[in-house]
Amino acid sequence: MELNKLGVISAVKGYANKEFTAKEMVKSCLSNVEKYASKNAVIETFDDALTVAEKLDEKRANGEKLGKLAGAVVMIKDNILVKDKKATACSKFLKDFESIYTSTVVQKMLNEDAIILGRTNMDEFSMGGDSKSSIHGITKNAISDSRTAGGSSSGSAVAVALDMCSIALGTDAGGSIRIPAVYNGVCAIKPTLGLVSKHGVYAYATSFDAVGPIAKSVEDCAYLLEIIAGNDSFDMTSTTATNFDFTSKIEDYITGRVFGLEKNIIKEIENSKNYEKFKDLLKFIDAYGGTIKEIEIDGVTLLDDAYKLIAYAEASSNLARYDGLKYTTQTAEPKNAEELYVKSRTEGFGKEVKRRIMMGNYILSKAGTYQKAKNFQQYLINQFEDKMQGVDCLLMPMTLEEAPEIDACSKSSNDAILGEFANVLKVPSVAIPYAFNIYGLPL
Repeated sequence: MELNKLGVISAVKGYANKEFTAKEMVKSCLSNVEKYASKNAVIETFDDALTVAEKLDEKRANGEKLGKLAGAVVMIKDNILVKDKKATACSKFLKDFESIYTSTVVQKMLNEDAIILGRTNMDEFSMGGDSKSSIHGITKNAISDSRTAGGSSSGSAVAVALDMCSIALGTDAGGSIRIPAVYNGVCAIKPTLGLVSKHGVYAYATSFDAVGPIAKSVEDCAYLLEIIAGNDSFDMTSTTATNFDFTSKIEDYITGRVFGLEKNIIKEIENSKNYEKFKDLLKFIDAYGGTIKEIEIDGVTLLDDAYKLIAYAEASSNLARYDGLKYTTQTAEPKNAEELYVKSRTEGFGKEVKRRIMMGNYILSKAGTYQKAKNFQQYLINQFEDKMQGVDCLLMPMTLEEAPEIDACSKSSNDAILGEFANVLKVPSVAIPYAFNIYGLPL
């Protein structure tokens, strides 16, 4: 049995049945980290992972109760904190930073006996869609070295796709979990805003960010989501709900289900590479008893504009704390406080991060601009809630095409809307690869 191929549910069941040891599982995953090192998905494996595995094996041998993640190996994006481990957001500004506490989402997994194997590559401070802004270099697609792995959670998606772990965590502000997942042929969930605590997670755009799982199956995503969801006293935006059950709600039929299509978005993407395969999916739904219902949200084609106004403004505000006085990067021998601040930020941040900070500062300097974008966001939300009455879910492609060539990577406004839609409307979104193109790349 190749243990590293097991998803989280299979790994937990197999471990409970004493089919393998945790140490064997860790070694199996580490072998693939080494095998696929050229993909640049994992930037560090934790030295104590084998020790943690040995202690878990002792716990099982002593007949103690095992947690819900015992036997599973988890990778985490480099913007999620673990005490005494580096967490750099793949930025020069934080290249030597070690966390003094553990994020709530990781602590919940540790409480259930998960083994955290390492941290994965990403776009600097989650700003980008191809990991080109990472100080560690680009992550290569799991299937083709010439293709992008997407972003910003590129490393987590590739780590799952190439069996370096049972499951991984990413963060999603506008498709950053889901786009790399489908580019690399795995599944992902962006939860409802507030369902999973963001305490101990570097913020990009606070009102859009969500922590979520990337996994080999929807079932695995749902299983982990049950564990990491819930209220957190450290995060005032977290849900107050309890007793989550997502796995039992997964069904194997679509008869009687109503699938919505947003008229304006579908019209905009009719000429994309993905559209023909998408129509095949609609035919499949119709053949198996599902119903397709068209809805229309006024102004939805302007969603990307509102997203950028809000996201860039929040990003510039969130990154103001990196001033050369705290954390790790500080310019050498500054002459005064202003030079300390300016030179530290100039040297510490990459080009893409600087661009978004400048845009955000400009937006915030224009009185009322941010609030107008938030008002428009609420207008879209109100319409969506009204139009979705009697509709089980909205269906749309996650991207317009397969993973693009690294040197030709670009993102149209239409493509951006597909990723940003769920974040702006504050709804959950599941990304599932459902077809392959002629080159064997997932759609």
